[in-house]
Amino acid sequence: MRDCWRVGTFEFDRSKQPVELKVEYSAYAGQTTLGKVLMESFSNLRASLKPKSGWFDFSSEELYFLEGDLPPLERIEGLLKLLSECISVCDDCDMSHCLDVYRTPLETVESPEDWPKTQVGRLVSKAKYGSDYVSARALGGRLLDFVRQHPALATADAVCSVPASSDHGNRLDLPGVWAPLVAEEMRIPVLSLHRTRYTKVQKGFEDREQRRQNQRGSMLAGEGAERKRVLVLDDLYTEGDTMTEAARALREAGADRVFGLCSVKTAKGARGLNF
Repeated sequence: MRDCWRVGTFEFDRSKQPVELKVEYSAYAGQTTLGKVLMESFSNLRASLKPKSGWFDFSSEELYFLEGDLPPLERIEGLLKLLSECISVCDDCDMSHCLDVYRTPLETVESPEDWPKTQVGRLVSKAKYGSDYVSARALGGRLLDFVRQHPALATADAVCSVPASSDHGNRLDLPGVWAPLVAEEMRIPVLSLHRTRYTKVQKGFEDREQRRQNQRGSMLAGEGAERKRVLVLDDLYTEGDTMTEAARALREAGADRVFGLCSVKTAKGARGLNF
């Protein structure tokens, strides 16, 4: 199960040196990687976290000290607002984000299949299972807007799509639709990431270890990844095994940074989100 987080309220204390940033999350401290996102996004910025008062301090509030070559605080504020609208996942990438959850959990509804889809979730469903290219391109536009607003992701100098599973059937390969769109708009190359063996659709497994084994060692990156900051696109993020394998393959091929970006995160396999 992956630790996930979303920025809630935040405030700066500009009167102090170093500048203090107080952030409240949807998850308690220790599950977050906001400091890493800040430092990846703004070169020469140092974001150090004030230690918690004790082992059992599980509050969702953290205090960062911002030092070094600070950009205008309005730029940091813009990133924090963006992170309040998406879901960030702690995984093997340098950072991973999802635009939204696929379905919104409701305590009054017992079956997850009956939980209502979010707006992004409905677009994914129409595009992937209904082969709706209009919805697919609309999602691609949303992902592109997110990348342009994100200071780290906007520095990507290559993009690739997670290859579809061997038995994906007639479902539309959404990442394969998005990668050329993003590449054209950002004027960066599309890198090859392909399967080296047969894999099944992840949702077909209930057992956690089977999901891992299904993806482990199943991808190979083509030429061109060396020293690149690679943006990896996928449609549905469950427990991160597919993105983990993509990151492994790209790093093995020499990628300098790997940024994961998915349209939706399933509520299953998420820990630390308050809905």
